[in-house]
Amino acid sequence: MLLAALCLASCDDYDDTSLWQKVNEHEERLAALEQWQEETNHNISAIQQLLNTTDCITAVTPLMEGGQEVGYTIQFLHSDPITIYHGTKGDTGHTPQIGLTQGDDGNWYWTLDGQLMQDADGNPIRANGEDGADGADGEDGSDGRPGSTGRPGTSAPTPQVKQGSTITSGTIQTDGGTAQTDAWYLSVDGGRTWYRVSGKDGAAGDDGDDGDPLFAGAPTLSDDGTHYIFTLSDNTEIKVPAYQSLQIGDDAGTGPLYIESTGTTISLTYPAGTTADDYAALMAQIVPDGGDGTYTDISTRADATGGWSVTADLAAMTVTVTPGTGTALLRVTLVGNDGSEMTRTRVVERKPFDVEGDTYIVYTAKGLLTWAQNAKSYNCTLAADIDMSGQQTWPNITFNRTFDGAGHIISNLSISSSNACTGLIGALAGGGTVKNLLLKDATVSSSYANTGGIIGAVEWGTVTACAVSGCTVRGTVNVGGIAGNIAPENTPSVTACYAASCTVTGNNSGHIAGTNFGSVTACYYDREGSGSGIGTGTGSATQVTDGNWQSAAEEMNKQLSGNDYIWAVNTDEATKASLPLVLVPNTGGQ
Repeated sequence: MLLAALCLASCDDYDDTSLWQKVNEHEERLAALEQWQEETNHNISAIQQLLNTTDCITAVTPLMEGGQEVGYTIQFLHSDPITIYHGTKGDTGHTPQIGLTQGDDGNWYWTLDGQLMQDADGNPIRANGEDGADGADGEDGSDGRPGSTGRPGTSAPTPQVKQGSTITSGTIQTDGGTAQTDAWYLSVDGGRTWYRVSGKDGAAGDDGDDGDPLFAGAPTLSDDGTHYIFTLSDNTEIKVPAYQSLQIGDDAGTGPLYIESTGTTISLTYPAGTTADDYAALMAQIVPDGGDGTYTDISTRADATGGWSVTADLAAMTVTVTPGTGTALLRVTLVGNDGSEMTRTRVVERKPFDVEGDTYIVYTAKGLLTWAQNAKSYNCTLAADIDMSGQQTWPNITFNRTFDGAGHIISNLSISSSNACTGLIGALAGGGTVKNLLLKDATVSSSYANTGGIIGAVEWGTVTACAVSGCTVRGTVNVGGIAGNIAPENTPSVTACYAASCTVTGNNSGHIAGTNFGSVTACYYDREGSGSGIGTGTGSATQVTDGNWQSAAEEMNKQLSGNDYIWAVNTDEATKASLPLVLVPNTGGQ
């Protein structure tokens, strides 16, 4: 009994308060570390979204817990909101510091304790998205839209940091494959592999100050209200566009605007920092009370979109498209009385050509190539300026019909041949006609005789109101900017034509004609140095040495009294550079 009493007395005197305090402190420490881990991974994902977003921020609001601000929530116009947390109290031992740095290439990279994070191949890990690689050629199919670009690729997987005690999957690449409970581990491949990034038995450190692991403070709105500025801990700034509302009317009121019986024009105020030039289209809808229909009008920049435009007729259920150059995307949206929308899109392309009787009406490079394959049987009339960039072949054409450029320009034509007669038209015979055409920045070369920019050989026919500008014409003999050889038979003629800034090389070469035994009338050229208007033969052309193309135009137009087009000094160098004269309709009875 005495022994039992002594034992009981001894048990009653035992104090385990210190032990329980250490257990509680350990659990609190683990809870704090788990919270730090969760917030750090959350912040890493949030900053990656900020760097990659194409959205705009609508609001930044403080996040409160227990009456204290613990972070801030960022709301976007189209994307889900994100939350960034303030840093918590620093813990004892080594805690990894995740950060960002901007490289010399302008991209953002993740850092660990101030050093660049690297993937398994030793490459730094980008925080912003990377461009996708070019895809392999696909099977034959329908043409895609010119000018389309590949979609952006994604950046490397978002880095993750975890304490050893919380890793439940993946392979530990350090510590013999076993995670140490109190150590920190980093994964840069989506959690498949983990590497320890802190000491196993870190020395005790002082408690850290409150702060942001990635940011120096809460984001601020720029002075002009166009961007939110996020300042990193090293004072580097990230700017994300702020949402700017469109204002209808002269004030910011939300009450009704009163409309006059004759109609009222309402001014719009575009978002701060933008003008009308920043937008491709403006759509306005009016929806009367009572659900009896919606009226919509769209204003677009037809001139800035290659001439494309479209109008819609709701009652007839039609859309009318006016074509411009190249291809376009047609988007049709039906707006229901309840405000719902249904949208469909189709790629549309200008028809390459029309055939009217025995004449090709040509709109595109594809159409011109198609005509060239059938030139012996058809006339040709251009209905648009045509860029031949990328064209690979050009047939040899013997032509006895009419080619009417209608004042348009063919640019970047490339011809390489070993035929006896080489040019846009190889040989003009049988009384054929080429007129009202400008050939710009063409390259025409042949390893045989009779090479010209417009015509290789004019055997029987007329060339009227044609020009070559910025062209290179090369051949062996009889080489001319307009015509290589103007033969003596059947009175062929070249009238009111010019050559500007062209290079013509070969035996018997001239800027208008290489060899002329026909008729050359009122033709001009401006090339300085060696060379002449006519290489050999009869007749001559006039050199413009003082830049006075106005005088040349006046003299040429005297020969064009019955022609549909006459020459005028070019005042639109931005779109028709290097052409001193252009063709305009002859409306003055010239």
